[in-house]
Amino acid sequence: MVLAKNQHLLLTNSFKERESSEDTKPTRKIKIKRLNFDIYIQSMRIYGAPKITKELEKMGIKIAEKTVGNYMREMGIKARYIKPFIKTTIDPDFDNNLKNLLQEQFNPEKPNAIWCLDITYIDTKA
Repeated sequence: MVLAKNQHLLLTNSFKERESSEDTKPTRKIKIKRLNFDIYIQSMRIYGAPKITKELEKMGIKIAEKTVGNYMREMGIKARYIKPFIKTTIDPDFDNNLKNLLQEQFNPEKPNAIWCLDITYIDTKA
């Protein structure tokens, strides 16, 4: 008879009942996903996992960058990379700014008065 009472308690306190009662409160994962999204929106959709992780650490939440990246992937959000501005055009007035200092007189009056340089190739890998 003692077993019957315990079995009744086990049936009423089944996993399904415990699972459904815990679904009402948000889990840590859901809370962090919400914070991820809030930080992402506040950053104008620019921040990625590294910066969001740093923001969460400032809030006192300890989490791995990999986990934040996984949550972002699950939510379908990505960081936006902003390319730096690179000027690719040359001023049309470039030739007019150059000055002919030698005036085609290639025989200087004294040594080391005029220097000339021709840069054909500069090794930038070193």
